[in-house]
Amino acid sequence: LGWKHDDPRLMYGIKWLLTKNLPSADDANLYYWYYGTQVMHHYGGKEWETWNRALRDRLVSMQLTEGRFAGSWDPDDFTYGDNGERIYTTAFAVCTLEVYYRHLPIFRKIDLD
Repeated sequence: LGWKHDDPRLMYGIKWLLTKNLPSADDANLYYWYYGTQVMHHYGGKEWETWNRALRDRLVSMQLTEGRFAGSWDPDDFTYGDNGERIYTTAFAVCTLEVYYRHLPIFRKIDLD
């Protein structure tokens, strides 16, 4: 959209995500977490660090570590998990956790020299 990093609309959205919709166990929505993580990663700074810490810790703590489904995420723990089942929840969880390995932040200044 051509918005700058300091656009008031973007800053309002970032603040809203951090103060009203930080990832939590109360509303484990992987679809929201995935796209929220992309927004926060692109925005960067302390806002990204706050979001990532909450998201990463929450999501990793929900990963199964024992039994035949070890390494996956239980669909019963997530909003819409029953629609996509284990493959949906595990795929979204993994993609969310690797956002910063797959996307360059759009507001990062790149030195081309």
